[in-house]
Amino acid sequence: MLRISLRFNFFSNTLSFVWHNLNGDIIKRKQLKRQGSSYYSIWHNSSILYNNEFITFTGYDDSLTFNPPNTGDILLVNYNLNGDTLWTKRYDSGFFDTGYAALQTENKSILGVGSSSLTGDGIPNISRAIKYDSLGNILWNKTYYSGATSSLSAAINSSDGNYYVGGQHRQWSNTYSRTMILKLDQDGELVWPKFLNNICDEYTPSLCLCSDGNLIVGGSKCVYQATVTSNPKQLLYLGKLSKVDGSTIWDTTYNTDIVGFNGLLFVQELTNGDILGGGTGYKMEVNGNDTTYNDLGVLIRTNSFGELIWKRYYNYDEGTATNCFLSSGKETPDGGFILAGRVRGTGFDDGWLLKTDANGCIDLSCVNGVEELDDDDFRLSIYPNPAEEYVSIDLPILYNKGILQVYNMQGQIVKIAPITTGGTQSFSISDMPNGIYQLVVYSSTSKLLGREKLVVGR
Repeated sequence: MLRISLRFNFFSNTLSFVWHNLNGDIIKRKQLKRQGSSYYSIWHNSSILYNNEFITFTGYDDSLTFNPPNTGDILLVNYNLNGDTLWTKRYDSGFFDTGYAALQTENKSILGVGSSSLTGDGIPNISRAIKYDSLGNILWNKTYYSGATSSLSAAINSSDGNYYVGGQHRQWSNTYSRTMILKLDQDGELVWPKFLNNICDEYTPSLCLCSDGNLIVGGSKCVYQATVTSNPKQLLYLGKLSKVDGSTIWDTTYNTDIVGFNGLLFVQELTNGDILGGGTGYKMEVNGNDTTYNDLGVLIRTNSFGELIWKRYYNYDEGTATNCFLSSGKETPDGGFILAGRVRGTGFDDGWLLKTDANGCIDLSCVNGVEELDDDDFRLSIYPNPAEEYVSIDLPILYNKGILQVYNMQGQIVKIAPITTGGTQSFSISDMPNGIYQLVVYSSTSKLLGREKLVVGR
């Protein structure tokens, strides 16, 4: 099976199709011809692949309109799977228009979302959604929520045939942006809006439709500390919204090392109901006497309630990249993941492709240890390990009620057992096949407390 990825080069402003197999080997590549002075969007939602038939890409084009200045058109281009242009469409409001995301909808129609600046200064101050037919002809054109900053950069289909779109909104009187999630019907009319406060404006929301029809939102949440108000700490953010009215079912954040850029650029529901999220994380790395701070690719896996199972960081080529992010991911038949993104360093700006197992590991050294536990987590003491029939776990004596969950290498829960007290607890594993597992302990309030690898061998 071949996969197609799109690579955007920031320095040369070029876009390429890359065909590769499941081992990541490049079969062929094709650089796309620029449309005049077109600038392609670099957002992770800006391209769609429809039913292995064609690819649609959105961005903006400033080659046609130079009067007044700071103007540009929304660009929509349709390609076949060989990268040949089928048609090109532009939309011009008279000022600066940008397309950030494209979505395949019913009857091969296309929903494009983005922003328009109505002030002529290039600042997006009104959100825009345009629905096109399969030939790029406009069916309707709607705007929503003007403000100092208002733009849409994500779109997915809802379970009832409508659309969820997401972006940022900031009123003129406010300093910080908030995440905006809108549900639209097929005619672009607003069904309901949802605004999430304290969401960092460096990252646009990522959206995922759950099997129950509700909505998962990923992004970054800012925590403004009293002593560091100008540089808030950013936490990886996940939330689940109701399909009925957008009300919050649950939301949670995940700790990161230090103040810096941290955000989830994609979220996905896995076949077993867990949630996968990927993006970028600002991480401190210590190597001897040297301390560096880099943007690394970050991947998290949670259960269906957002409780963290694991968190992984990735760098490129032994640390030569200073800016890494993951922008998309797919679950593979073996339970692992194919991840795509971008890496930048001194003199290079490249596409990035990774293959991991179900635990987010690229090599065995990752499986042998548990990464990225929060400071208040404890490392479980389990024995014997390897084990055959029973395993004992030492818990802090002050530990009260909770639950033990055991995951196999595919991320599936194979055993659940209650914990009623601290101290040493023993559990039967006689019904578990030989293999490698992860033991995870949660508190009675569903807080992740610790985990450890267990080997079952007889």
